[in-house]
Amino acid sequence: MTLRDTYITINKDGTESVVYQNWDWDKIRMHREKGLALSDLTMIHDIFSNLTSEEQTQVINFRQALRDITKTYTNAEDVEWPAIPDCMMDREMIETNLNA
Repeated sequence: MTLRDTYITINKDGTESVVYQNWDWDKIRMHREKGLALSDLTMIHDIFSNLTSEEQTQVINFRQALRDITKTYTNAEDVEWPAIPDCMMDREMIETNLNA
């Protein structure tokens, strides 16, 4: 899956022009950092300790996979975000950020 932004321009003649801009490593790192920040809430002791051991492992693995994005992939166009565990606090916000 190529991560990219789409820009649509309406021309004077009413036609549309579409330009795609693939994400570079700086943009991927920015979204990764936001994903980690948004998932920090789940790591608060009161919340984390109430998760099952399987859920705790899922959260830890998700956050590690985010950290490893730049080590796992050599081409920014090949990056695939890790699956977000269902138990994550603010799961929808994290998903929106990673796919924005």
